[in-house]
Amino acid sequence: MTADEQRARRNRRGLVLALTMGLLAIAAPFMVSLGAFMTIASDACSGDPDRPICSPATQQLVWQIPAGAVVAGLLVGGLAGGFAVKRDRRPYPWLVLAWALPVVALVVSGNIAGAE
Repeated sequence: MTADEQRARRNRRGLVLALTMGLLAIAAPFMVSLGAFMTIASDACSGDPDRPICSPATQQLVWQIPAGAVVAGLLVGGLAGGFAVKRDRRPYPWLVLAWALPVVALVVSGNIAGAE
């Protein structure tokens, strides 16, 4: 493989990394908002105060898990993916992990918020 082909491949991978991480950065406020909206499940606490979401500590946890996962996803995807591109390796596993972290965090927060 020639140097020009290697440079073109590295540029394509860098472009894919930048676009994917840009989309995650655009989706980040939405994901954090979903975590904050899940604390609204505490409105039903007047009828059943024994639910886990009725605790202020759990309410904070429900919105902080997605927020932290979005930040971790951006860091993992950007840094590890960037190092992979720089070393002429595929960044795709890091991109999948960067998106999986916030999605799994939203599912976990939803399960905590909906727990009986």
